[in-house]
Amino acid sequence: MASNQWEIKVSNPSSYMRSDYIEFDLESCGVPHLLDETSLRLFKTDNGRKEEIPFQIDTIFGSNIPKRILVFLSANTPPRKDDYSEPSTTYLLEKGAPEKFSTPMTESLLNIDYYYTSADNSKGDRQEDGFNSVWYPGRTVYGVKLRNGALEIYISLVPHPRFYTGTDYSGSITSVLLRKIPAPLDPSNPDNMLSLFGDCIEKRWGQVTKLVFYPPPWAMEWIYEKSILGKYELIYAHNGLMRDCAVIRSEPFPIRFSGNPFFKPNDIEIRCYLYRVFISYPDKPYYLEELFVRSEEGYLISFRPYFFSKIYCPPSVPSEFVRLENIPDYFSLWRHFTLLYFGYGFASDSHVRGLDFYENELRWRLQLRLHHKTIHYFMCYDDAYSDFGKRDLYHAIGHYGWYEQIFKPLRTTPVELLDSAKRYAVK
Repeated sequence: MASNQWEIKVSNPSSYMRSDYIEFDLESCGVPHLLDETSLRLFKTDNGRKEEIPFQIDTIFGSNIPKRILVFLSANTPPRKDDYSEPSTTYLLEKGAPEKFSTPMTESLLNIDYYYTSADNSKGDRQEDGFNSVWYPGRTVYGVKLRNGALEIYISLVPHPRFYTGTDYSGSITSVLLRKIPAPLDPSNPDNMLSLFGDCIEKRWGQVTKLVFYPPPWAMEWIYEKSILGKYELIYAHNGLMRDCAVIRSEPFPIRFSGNPFFKPNDIEIRCYLYRVFISYPDKPYYLEELFVRSEEGYLISFRPYFFSKIYCPPSVPSEFVRLENIPDYFSLWRHFTLLYFGYGFASDSHVRGLDFYENELRWRLQLRLHHKTIHYFMCYDDAYSDFGKRDLYHAIGHYGWYEQIFKPLRTTPVELLDSAKRYAVK
């Protein structure tokens, strides 16, 4: 290709036509760092036509570390082989001023709200809680809310958002509002998923409580456990044409490895951070989360995250787990009463282990991996408005969640092993 053009091929591994969002690492094809959303154009080039389409670029670590992810919608992508060996469609990225796309849907659906520790009247903060719709890097944020039209989630970056409680909320989703729910529930309720019957002060979803690291193979030590509760820092946020993206980073923590008897010095301490990337697409009842541990030098380290959730329901409300033992990469928990079924789904690109539910508390962990990609899915069914007995409690999290977003997503080709991990590591 010309020096100012880059070809992007996309493959659909399914047997049916699909439309979904594509992520492409701009560093992988040598797009100059100075080019951004104002100096690049993207075209779909199939069937002899060249149609310009909208996109966005996320710089996950901010402008100081140019790791740029191009995001666009690949619409009506034809089916091809399930091993990604055949491209379905081709896109062309080139240097130039892009067309200004009118996107009333995304502008009305995609929003990020920021809650600042100290309200600043000069910047238009709401006095009672520090709310502002604009992100000001450098100011301390204690909470972030992602809104996509179908789902609203509030992420607490601190243990105690506004006043002290006995519960540590750091890194957890403290409210989940699912808008497209059947009657008679009120969609204006700020949290209709984590507290189905009245409020519960300990409610939260998807909190990472600790990380586990493995020692070198010659070391006699057991696994290393690190509590990850504490403050997080918002290091990146972008409310673009394609999605909401917010990246939070934990406080630094040390990992100590022993080189004895093979390497000197005997003990090496590595200073690391946990990064969590939250992504929300328009009108979807889920959010995606990517997790990785990165050293100060920019290298990735394998780890095992532990999750905790608490969903308030009286003991009389029945619960039901949906899980396939031969596909241990996803599950959903259903709470149901009368004709209403509320579902909480999770899927990952590594196996889900240690799954346990007791007295409204849900715990699970993932296996050892450099980079974890997950999806958190929220569902509600009402049998009064559907064919009773025909609901499939597996389908949404199993097909739309795990299969289409984690196991067999639309991808750029050729597929490179560990490409997701390399995206967040130094060269």
